[in-house]
Amino acid sequence: MLRCLHLADLHLGWSAAWLGPRAADYARQRDRILGSLSAWVLAPERQLDLVLIVGDLFETHRPPAALVEAVMAELQAWVDAGITVITVPGNHDEITYHDSVYQRYGQRWPGILITNPMPAPPLELAVGGEKLYFYSLAYTGGLTKADGFLKPFPRVPEPGIHLAAFHGSLDWQTGERGLPLTSELLAAAGYDYVALGHFHKPKRLQVGATTLVYAGAIASKGFSDIGCGQLTLVSLQPGTVQVDLIPWLDVDHQVLELDISRFADEEELITHLMALADPKLLLQVQLQGAASFLLDCQALTGRLARHFYHLEFVDTTVHVAPALLERWAQESTIRGLFVRRLQKVWQETDDEWEKAVAALALRRGMAAFLEGEGQHG
Repeated sequence: MLRCLHLADLHLGWSAAWLGPRAADYARQRDRILGSLSAWVLAPERQLDLVLIVGDLFETHRPPAALVEAVMAELQAWVDAGITVITVPGNHDEITYHDSVYQRYGQRWPGILITNPMPAPPLELAVGGEKLYFYSLAYTGGLTKADGFLKPFPRVPEPGIHLAAFHGSLDWQTGERGLPLTSELLAAAGYDYVALGHFHKPKRLQVGATTLVYAGAIASKGFSDIGCGQLTLVSLQPGTVQVDLIPWLDVDHQVLELDISRFADEEELITHLMALADPKLLLQVQLQGAASFLLDCQALTGRLARHFYHLEFVDTTVHVAPALLERWAQESTIRGLFVRRLQKVWQETDDEWEKAVAALALRRGMAAFLEGEGQHG
Protein backbone atom coordinates (compact mmCIF):
# COMPACT_ATOMS: atom_id res chain seq x y z
CA MET A 1 0.00 0.00 0.00
CA LEU A 2 1.23 3.47 -0.93
CA ARG A 3 0.79 6.21 1.71
CA CYS A 4 0.60 9.76 0.33
CA LEU A 5 0.37 13.16 1.99
CA HIS A 6 -1.63 15.49 -0.26
CA LEU A 7 -0.80 19.18 0.32
CA ALA A 8 -1.89 22.29 -1.57
CA ASP A 9 -2.23 26.06 -1.20
CA LEU A 10 0.23 26.71 1.61
CA HIS A 11 0.86 30.21 0.20
CA LEU A 12 4.17 30.64 1.98
CA GLY A 13 5.32 34.24 1.90
CA TRP A 14 1.83 35.66 2.39
CA SER A 15 1.78 38.73 4.58
CA ALA A 16 -1.14 40.11 6.59
CA ALA A 17 -0.36 43.78 6.05
CA TRP A 18 -3.44 44.76 8.08
CA LEU A 19 -1.71 43.48 11.22
CA GLY A 20 0.54 46.53 11.11
CA PRO A 21 3.58 46.17 13.41
CA ARG A 22 2.78 42.47 13.99
CA ALA A 23 2.62 41.58 10.28
CA ALA A 24 6.27 40.56 9.97
CA ASP A 25 6.15 38.42 13.12
CA TYR A 26 2.98 36.68 11.99
CA ALA A 27 4.43 36.03 8.51
CA ARG A 28 7.55 34.46 10.02
CA GLN A 29 5.45 32.13 12.15
CA ARG A 30 3.25 31.17 9.22
CA ASP A 31 6.22 30.51 6.94
CA ARG A 32 7.47 27.82 9.34
CA ILE A 33 4.64 25.46 8.37
CA LEU A 34 6.87 23.04 6.49
CA GLY A 35 9.45 23.05 9.26
CA SER A 36 6.76 22.21 11.79
CA LEU A 37 5.33 19.56 9.47
CA SER A 38 8.69 17.79 9.07
CA ALA A 39 8.45 16.05 12.45
CA TRP A 40 5.09 14.59 11.39
CA VAL A 41 6.26 13.64 7.90
CA LEU A 42 9.50 12.00 9.07
CA ALA A 43 8.07 10.12 12.05
CA PRO A 44 8.83 6.38 11.49
CA GLU A 45 5.28 5.38 12.40
CA ARG A 46 3.94 7.56 9.58
CA GLN A 47 5.49 5.33 6.90
CA LEU A 48 4.96 7.95 4.22
CA ASP A 49 5.95 7.04 0.68
CA LEU A 50 4.90 10.14 -1.23
CA VAL A 51 4.25 13.85 -0.63
CA LEU A 52 2.28 15.75 -3.28
CA ILE A 53 2.34 19.56 -3.28
CA VAL A 54 -0.42 20.55 -5.69
CA GLY A 55 0.20 24.20 -6.42
CA ASP A 56 0.55 27.55 -4.65
CA LEU A 57 3.29 26.42 -2.33
CA PHE A 58 4.26 30.11 -2.43
CA GLU A 59 2.11 33.24 -2.40
CA THR A 60 3.92 34.71 -5.40
CA HIS A 61 6.00 33.44 -8.30
CA ARG A 62 9.00 35.29 -6.88
CA PRO A 63 9.18 34.62 -3.12
CA PRO A 64 12.16 35.82 -1.04
CA ALA A 65 15.34 33.82 -1.62
CA ALA A 66 15.75 32.99 2.08
CA LEU A 67 12.25 31.50 2.18
CA VAL A 68 12.89 29.43 -0.95
CA GLU A 69 16.14 28.05 0.47
CA ALA A 70 14.43 27.14 3.75
CA VAL A 71 11.61 25.36 1.89
CA MET A 72 14.03 23.44 -0.32
CA ALA A 73 16.01 22.35 2.76
CA GLU A 74 12.86 20.85 4.30
CA LEU A 75 11.85 19.11 1.06
CA GLN A 76 15.39 17.76 0.65
CA ALA A 77 15.21 16.27 4.15
CA TRP A 78 12.05 14.43 3.11
CA VAL A 79 13.72 13.17 -0.08
CA ASP A 80 16.81 12.07 1.89
CA ALA A 81 14.49 10.06 4.16
CA GLY A 82 13.36 8.05 1.14
CA ILE A 83 10.07 9.88 0.51
CA THR A 84 9.12 10.73 -3.08
CA VAL A 85 8.28 14.45 -3.24
CA ILE A 86 6.41 15.86 -6.25
CA THR A 87 5.76 19.59 -6.66
CA VAL A 88 3.18 21.00 -9.08
CA PRO A 89 3.29 24.78 -9.74
CA GLY A 90 0.06 26.70 -9.15
CA ASN A 91 -1.34 30.02 -10.32
CA HIS A 92 0.15 32.16 -7.53
CA ASP A 93 3.60 30.58 -7.96
CA GLU A 94 3.09 30.19 -11.70
CA ILE A 95 5.97 28.75 -13.72
CA THR A 96 5.20 30.94 -16.76
CA TYR A 97 7.44 33.88 -15.82
CA HIS A 98 11.16 33.89 -16.60
CA ASP A 99 11.88 34.85 -12.97
CA SER A 100 9.49 32.30 -11.47
CA VAL A 101 10.82 30.41 -8.46
CA TYR A 102 10.58 27.20 -10.47
CA GLN A 103 12.51 28.67 -13.40
CA ARG A 104 15.25 30.03 -11.12
CA TYR A 105 15.57 27.02 -8.79
CA GLY A 106 14.32 24.23 -11.04
CA GLN A 107 17.71 22.55 -11.42
CA ARG A 108 18.10 22.32 -7.64
CA TRP A 109 14.49 21.61 -6.71
CA PRO A 110 14.28 18.56 -4.41
CA GLY A 111 12.33 15.59 -5.70
CA ILE A 112 10.27 15.83 -8.89
CA LEU A 113 9.16 19.20 -10.27
CA ILE A 114 6.36 19.12 -12.85
CA THR A 115 7.10 21.43 -15.80
CA ASN A 116 5.19 20.09 -18.83
CA PRO A 117 2.52 22.65 -19.89
CA MET A 118 0.08 20.11 -21.36
CA PRO A 119 -1.10 16.60 -20.41
CA ALA A 120 1.56 14.06 -21.29
CA PRO A 121 2.23 10.35 -20.85
CA PRO A 122 2.55 9.64 -17.13
CA LEU A 123 5.68 9.39 -15.05
CA GLU A 124 6.29 5.72 -14.23
CA LEU A 125 7.52 5.37 -10.65
CA ALA A 126 8.05 2.60 -8.12
CA VAL A 127 6.79 4.03 -4.82
CA GLY A 128 5.90 2.18 -1.60
CA GLY A 129 6.24 -1.17 -3.27
CA GLU A 130 3.63 -0.18 -5.87
CA LYS A 131 3.83 0.70 -9.56
CA LEU A 132 2.67 4.31 -9.81
CA TYR A 133 1.61 6.17 -12.94
CA PHE A 134 1.55 9.90 -12.27
CA TYR A 135 -0.31 12.39 -14.52
CA SER A 136 0.03 16.17 -14.15
CA LEU A 137 0.97 19.47 -15.77
CA ALA A 138 2.17 22.96 -14.86
CA TYR A 139 -0.13 25.68 -16.18
CA THR A 140 1.98 27.88 -18.44
CA GLY A 141 0.54 31.02 -19.98
CA GLY A 142 0.58 30.89 -23.77
CA LEU A 143 1.37 27.17 -23.85
CA THR A 144 -1.33 25.40 -21.83
CA LYS A 145 -4.39 24.90 -24.03
CA ALA A 146 -7.55 24.38 -21.97
CA ASP A 147 -10.10 25.12 -24.76
CA GLY A 148 -12.90 25.70 -22.29
CA PHE A 149 -11.91 22.81 -20.05
CA LEU A 150 -8.75 20.73 -19.88
CA LYS A 151 -8.89 17.35 -21.58
CA PRO A 152 -6.54 15.20 -19.48
CA PHE A 153 -4.24 12.48 -20.74
CA PRO A 154 -6.06 9.10 -20.63
CA ARG A 155 -4.93 6.39 -18.27
CA VAL A 156 -2.41 4.03 -19.83
CA PRO A 157 -3.61 0.39 -19.93
CA GLU A 158 -1.13 -0.86 -17.36
CA PRO A 159 -1.77 -2.39 -13.93
CA GLY A 160 -0.86 -0.19 -10.98
CA ILE A 161 -1.96 2.98 -9.23
CA HIS A 162 -3.03 5.80 -11.53
CA LEU A 163 -2.73 9.13 -9.73
CA ALA A 164 -3.24 12.63 -11.17
CA ALA A 165 -2.55 16.09 -9.72
CA PHE A 166 -3.88 19.39 -11.08
CA HIS A 167 -4.08 22.92 -9.71
CA GLY A 168 -7.28 24.36 -11.09
CA SER A 169 -11.00 25.04 -10.74
CA LEU A 170 -13.20 21.94 -10.83
CA ASP A 171 -16.51 22.14 -12.71
CA TRP A 172 -16.29 25.92 -12.83
CA GLN A 173 -15.09 28.05 -15.72
CA THR A 174 -13.80 31.04 -13.79
CA GLY A 175 -12.64 33.05 -16.77
CA GLU A 176 -9.52 33.97 -14.82
CA ARG A 177 -5.94 33.01 -15.60
CA GLY A 178 -5.82 29.39 -14.51
CA LEU A 179 -6.76 25.83 -15.29
CA PRO A 180 -10.45 24.87 -15.72
CA LEU A 181 -11.22 21.21 -14.99
CA THR A 182 -14.28 18.96 -15.13
CA SER A 183 -14.94 15.98 -12.90
CA GLU A 184 -16.53 14.21 -15.86
CA LEU A 185 -13.39 14.37 -18.03
CA LEU A 186 -11.08 13.49 -15.14
CA ALA A 187 -13.19 10.45 -14.29
CA ALA A 188 -13.37 9.48 -17.96
CA ALA A 189 -9.57 9.49 -18.07
CA GLY A 190 -9.67 6.59 -15.63
CA TYR A 191 -7.56 7.87 -12.72
CA ASP A 192 -7.87 6.24 -9.30
CA TYR A 193 -7.20 9.45 -7.37
CA VAL A 194 -7.06 13.09 -8.49
CA ALA A 195 -5.20 15.39 -6.09
CA LEU A 196 -6.44 18.96 -6.54
CA GLY A 197 -5.31 22.40 -5.47
CA HIS A 198 -6.62 25.95 -5.91
CA PHE A 199 -9.87 25.96 -3.88
CA HIS A 200 -9.06 26.51 -0.21
CA LYS A 201 -12.01 24.64 1.29
CA PRO A 202 -11.49 20.85 1.55
CA LYS A 203 -13.77 18.91 -0.75
CA ARG A 204 -14.15 15.29 -1.82
CA LEU A 205 -16.06 14.06 -4.86
CA GLN A 206 -16.56 10.50 -6.05
CA VAL A 207 -17.30 10.08 -9.76
CA GLY A 208 -17.51 6.43 -10.71
CA ALA A 209 -14.24 4.76 -9.69
CA THR A 210 -12.36 8.09 -9.47
CA THR A 211 -11.86 9.95 -6.18
CA LEU A 212 -11.27 13.70 -6.57
CA VAL A 213 -10.06 15.68 -3.54
CA TYR A 214 -9.20 19.27 -2.73
CA ALA A 215 -6.91 19.12 0.30
CA GLY A 216 -7.72 22.72 1.17
CA ALA A 217 -5.47 25.37 2.68
CA ILE A 218 -4.03 24.37 6.05
CA ALA A 219 -3.30 27.94 7.19
CA SER A 220 -5.51 31.02 7.02
CA LYS A 221 -5.13 34.03 4.75
CA GLY A 222 -7.32 36.45 6.64
CA PHE A 223 -10.88 36.37 7.93
CA SER A 224 -12.41 35.73 4.51
CA ASP A 225 -10.08 32.77 3.85
CA ILE A 226 -9.79 30.72 7.04
CA GLY A 227 -7.63 27.60 6.87
CA CYS A 228 -8.83 24.08 7.64
CA GLY A 229 -5.90 23.09 9.87
CA GLN A 230 -6.00 19.48 8.64
CA LEU A 231 -3.80 17.12 6.65
CA THR A 232 -5.05 14.85 3.87
CA LEU A 233 -3.52 11.39 4.09
CA VAL A 234 -4.28 9.04 1.21
CA SER A 235 -3.70 5.28 1.21
CA LEU A 236 -3.61 3.77 -2.28
CA GLN A 237 -3.64 0.33 -3.79
CA PRO A 238 -4.59 -0.52 -7.37
CA GLY A 239 -8.33 0.15 -7.49
CA THR A 240 -8.55 1.12 -3.81
CA VAL A 241 -8.44 4.62 -2.26
CA GLN A 242 -8.77 5.58 1.40
CA VAL A 243 -8.72 9.26 2.43
CA ASP A 244 -8.14 10.25 6.08
CA LEU A 245 -8.41 13.86 7.29
CA ILE A 246 -6.11 14.47 10.24
CA PRO A 247 -6.36 17.56 12.50
CA TRP A 248 -2.86 19.01 12.68
CA LEU A 249 -2.76 22.80 13.05
CA ASP A 250 -4.85 24.94 15.39
CA VAL A 251 -6.92 27.33 13.27
CA ASP A 252 -5.85 30.76 14.51
CA HIS A 253 -8.50 32.89 12.75
CA GLN A 254 -12.11 33.08 13.90
CA VAL A 255 -15.12 35.13 12.81
CA LEU A 256 -17.77 35.56 15.50
CA GLU A 257 -21.25 36.86 14.62
CA LEU A 258 -22.73 38.38 17.76
CA ASP A 259 -26.24 39.73 18.29
CA ILE A 260 -25.70 42.78 20.49
CA SER A 261 -29.31 42.71 21.63
CA ARG A 262 -28.58 39.74 23.91
CA PHE A 263 -26.41 41.93 26.17
CA ALA A 264 -27.87 44.33 28.71
CA ASP A 265 -24.76 46.53 28.85
CA GLU A 266 -21.17 46.84 27.71
CA GLU A 267 -19.74 44.98 30.72
CA GLU A 268 -21.84 41.93 29.89
CA LEU A 269 -20.51 42.03 26.33
CA ILE A 270 -16.93 42.31 27.57
CA THR A 271 -17.41 39.34 29.93
CA HIS A 272 -18.64 37.26 27.01
CA LEU A 273 -15.65 38.19 24.82
CA MET A 274 -13.15 37.61 27.60
CA ALA A 275 -14.26 33.99 27.73
CA LEU A 276 -12.68 33.68 24.25
CA ALA A 277 -9.36 35.29 25.22
CA ASP A 278 -6.40 33.58 23.59
CA PRO A 279 -3.03 35.23 22.86
CA LYS A 280 -2.73 33.13 19.67
CA LEU A 281 -6.19 33.96 18.28
CA LEU A 282 -6.99 36.45 15.53
CA LEU A 283 -10.64 37.30 16.15
CA GLN A 284 -13.09 39.34 14.09
CA VAL A 285 -16.32 40.13 15.94
CA GLN A 286 -19.24 41.03 13.69
CA LEU A 287 -21.72 42.93 15.87
CA GLN A 288 -25.35 42.88 14.72
CA GLY A 289 -28.77 43.79 16.07
CA ALA A 290 -29.90 46.61 18.36
CA ALA A 291 -27.99 47.86 21.40
CA SER A 292 -29.68 49.43 24.38
CA PHE A 293 -26.37 51.08 25.31
CA LEU A 294 -23.94 53.28 23.45
CA LEU A 295 -21.33 51.14 21.71
CA ASP A 296 -17.75 52.38 21.23
CA CYS A 297 -15.84 49.72 19.27
CA GLN A 298 -12.58 51.65 19.43
CA ALA A 299 -12.77 51.72 23.24
CA LEU A 300 -13.73 48.02 23.30
CA THR A 301 -10.69 47.18 21.20
CA GLY A 302 -8.48 49.17 23.56
CA ARG A 303 -9.77 47.24 26.58
CA LEU A 304 -9.61 43.77 25.06
CA ALA A 305 -6.89 43.72 22.39
CA ARG A 306 -4.06 42.64 24.70
CA HIS A 307 -5.91 39.38 25.39
CA PHE A 308 -5.76 38.34 21.70
CA TYR A 309 -3.12 38.18 18.98
CA HIS A 310 -5.42 40.44 16.98
CA LEU A 311 -8.93 41.72 17.63
CA GLU A 312 -11.19 43.74 15.37
CA PHE A 313 -14.88 44.66 15.30
CA VAL A 314 -17.27 45.04 12.37
CA ASP A 315 -20.17 47.10 13.66
CA THR A 316 -23.55 46.94 11.88
CA THR A 317 -25.64 47.54 15.01
CA VAL A 318 -28.31 50.15 15.62
CA HIS A 319 -28.76 51.99 18.92
CA VAL A 320 -32.16 51.83 20.58
CA ALA A 321 -32.41 55.15 22.41
CA PRO A 322 -34.84 55.33 25.38
CA ALA A 323 -36.66 58.23 23.70
CA LEU A 324 -37.31 56.07 20.62
CA LEU A 325 -38.65 53.28 22.81
CA GLU A 326 -41.09 55.62 24.52
CA ARG A 327 -42.19 57.11 21.20
CA TRP A 328 -42.94 53.66 19.79
CA ALA A 329 -44.85 52.75 22.96
CA GLN A 330 -47.32 55.57 22.19
CA GLU A 331 -48.07 54.31 18.67
CA SER A 332 -51.36 52.68 17.71
CA THR A 333 -49.51 50.08 15.67
CA ILE A 334 -48.39 46.47 15.97
CA ARG A 335 -44.98 47.85 16.86
CA GLY A 336 -46.47 49.95 19.64
CA LEU A 337 -48.47 46.99 20.96
CA PHE A 338 -45.33 44.84 20.98
CA VAL A 339 -43.35 47.44 22.98
CA ARG A 340 -46.18 48.05 25.51
CA ARG A 341 -46.72 44.34 26.18
CA LEU A 342 -43.06 43.64 26.86
CA GLN A 343 -42.72 46.77 28.98
CA LYS A 344 -45.68 45.56 31.04
CA VAL A 345 -44.14 42.10 31.51
CA TRP A 346 -40.88 43.67 32.63
CA GLN A 347 -42.61 46.05 35.05
CA GLU A 348 -45.04 43.57 36.63
CA THR A 349 -42.77 40.57 37.27
CA ASP A 350 -40.48 40.19 40.27
CA ASP A 351 -38.66 37.26 38.70
CA GLU A 352 -35.21 38.41 37.52
CA TRP A 353 -35.04 35.72 34.85
CA GLU A 354 -38.41 36.82 33.41
CA LYS A 355 -37.24 40.44 33.46
CA ALA A 356 -34.10 39.49 31.54
CA VAL A 357 -36.10 37.51 28.96
CA ALA A 358 -38.54 40.40 28.46
CA ALA A 359 -35.70 42.90 28.05
CA LEU A 360 -33.92 40.64 25.54
CA ALA A 361 -37.13 40.08 23.56
CA LEU A 362 -37.73 43.84 23.47
CA ARG A 363 -34.24 44.61 22.17
CA ARG A 364 -34.38 41.90 19.52
CA GLY A 365 -37.85 42.90 18.44
CA MET A 366 -36.81 46.54 18.06
CA ALA A 367 -33.79 45.46 16.06
CA ALA A 368 -36.10 43.56 13.70
CA PHE A 369 -38.39 46.59 13.32
CA LEU A 370 -35.41 48.87 12.63
CA GLU A 371 -34.01 46.43 10.10
CA GLY A 372 -37.38 46.30 8.36
CA GLU A 373 -37.45 50.09 8.16
CA GLY A 374 -34.00 50.07 6.57
CA GLN A 375 -35.04 47.54 3.91
CA HIS A 376 -38.18 49.49 2.97
CA GLY A 377 -36.64 52.93 2.98
